[in-house]
Amino acid sequence: MSTIRIKGDTSGYVDLEAPDAASSSTLDLDQVPQKNAANVFTTAQTIQNDNSYWAANIAESSHASVALRVTPTRAGYTKGISLGAIGKNGALSTGIQAYDTSDNSSYTLELNPHGGAVTAPGQPSFCAYDIQTSSGDIIYGSTWHNEGNHFNTTTGVFTAPITGVYHFSFSALMGNPVNTSHYTRLLWKINGSNNTRYGDTLDDRNKSAVTASGNSEYWTNQLSLTFKLSANDTITVYNGGSQKVYGAQYGHFCGHLVG
Repeated sequence: MSTIRIKGDTSGYVDLEAPDAASSSTLDLDQVPQKNAANVFTTAQTIQNDNSYWAANIAESSHASVALRVTPTRAGYTKGISLGAIGKNGALSTGIQAYDTSDNSSYTLELNPHGGAVTAPGQPSFCAYDIQTSSGDIIYGSTWHNEGNHFNTTTGVFTAPITGVYHFSFSALMGNPVNTSHYTRLLWKINGSNNTRYGDTLDDRNKSAVTASGNSEYWTNQLSLTFKLSANDTITVYNGGSQKVYGAQYGHFCGHLVG
């Protein structure tokens, strides 16, 4: 067995030994990846082989189905990326997943080509119901879902967590008119300002026959629009008409971040 000993100035030496059945391979030091003092590669690296299916096969030791996991190491940083088997509770499929290593269950993005869907479970979204007020700011006091808790059921206000394009919709059942001068008008109220330029549901139909006959008439006012909001902008539904909203159970206010 051949041995080459490389001596250092103060740190001893390193022995390089050729195996008993050495091949005629050659070590080209120019091809060895170069790293700096911070243990960072300073030149671009190319990984390839003769396999016609992949350039490299990297497996995480704790889960053979994961092709590659990028995990943060700095204190306080918990977001990572997995390529390979994604999902949880045993329901795994192939794709790309952004995850939170603090509990390994909070996923912010999943790209699942086999499932045919791109999902963003953490995308800001809500759908509220249970109307608490009849005029002014319309407060929807309960939610079917409230991803991120950006909708306030006490004030009826949604606060945009980030700058982006958002889509909203609302509906409310309007009560029986008291006189012929009553009309309905539900508007969006953005950053404390209600304005018809945000959309208008004005309905000033003639109600004289209804009032005179004593009959009841109820109808739904509804609207959906898309807005570009900045982070911390607020939006709620506002009753700008003389007709009051009727019934807590009749109506909704929903919205989500488009992107």
